Amino acid sequence: MTFTPDTGACMAANNWVGQCRLSKAASIALLGLLIFLLSGIGQTVLAQTNPNRSNLEAASPKVFMLLWRGMTEAEHGFVQYLEKTMPGVQFEVRDADRDPARIAGFVAEARHQRADLIYSFGTTVTLATMQLLSQQADSAKSLPLVFNIVSDPAGAGLVDAQDDNIPITGASHSVPLSNQLNAILELDRFSRIAALYNPLEANSQLAVSALRQLGQGYTVEILLVPVREEQLTSNLLLEELASGLKRQAVELVYLPSDSLLIANAQTLVKALHDSGLPTFSATESPLRNAGAFIGVVSRYRTVGQLAGLKASQILSGKDSAQEIPIETLKKYSYVVNLNAARQLDYYPPVSILQFAEILR
Repeated sequence: MTFTPDTGACMAANNWVGQCRLSKAASIALLGLLIFLLSGIGQTVLAQTNPNRSNLEAASPKVFMLLWRGMTEAEHGFVQYLEKTMPGVQFEVRDADRDPARIAGFVAEARHQRADLIYSFGTTVTLATMQLLSQQADSAKSLPLVFNIVSDPAGAGLVDAQDDNIPITGASHSVPLSNQLNAILELDRFSRIAALYNPLEANSQLAVSALRQLGQGYTVEILLVPVREEQLTSNLLLEELASGLKRQAVELVYLPSDSLLIANAQTLVKALHDSGLPTFSATESPLRNAGAFIGVVSRYRTVGQLAGLKASQILSGKDSAQEIPIETLKKYSYVVNLNAARQLDYYPPVSILQFAEILR
């Protein structure tokens, strides 16, 4: 709002200085009036942004992050992207610690604190959060959800949910199974593969079943091997698992995107490698943190940045969640663990080593 004196009237009176210069007291009063009016306008604009939040909160978007097994590189990438593109963004982090019973309380807390957006890690957290939001009042349904590190969004029903106009979008870390199988075949040594999976994790079962079906068109046999949590937390049972695979003439062990396997990757990989069984990982963490031998993966941090991009589009008001496509990365990383190669006394062909990322 701008105030402009009527200079024409003053000039006509031939007394611009005397008639149009305000006294000190009048100037102070006018300045106070301006501050009051502009303050009121600003408060009105902030209140209209989100009428359910205070003016200070409304100026800084609040993101509720619901995790499954603590902070990963995916969350660091997500936070990094938003902090760079939306200075002042606030984060509230809640970790279910692999306990699905805790998710309902987190979602209720996000609604109570009037979050602007929910971030969810993994299939279990995402499906539970989406279901809880859809059961709430209409005002809660508008709370957008951005998921990350979901291996099969279509199989989990998330693509259908978006088609049903539910405010959800996100990023998947999955590398197409055809790319993974081709990478295994390029090793030109393994013809009998054991694909481990958690029978309690639907996505894991779907992935290994699809991999076995895909392998039927090649000269490779893929065995599906269920693994229970008690097997992964006992050195004796792990040794029995590895020796059982050796008796079945298994030459390579495939580790899908499975939360249970990833959480216990360090002891699992050690038991397998000690038995001379190489491991191929579909995800980054077992390679970097547990010494798995080889894999074709999407970098968690980069996938997190992709999810951050989608969140920024929503928070800026550019697009609604259901208008933003669910995507995976277009480029993947071939990773080889050199220490594991030495232990196993097997090195991938030079054609792979020339472009692979080498972990030492």
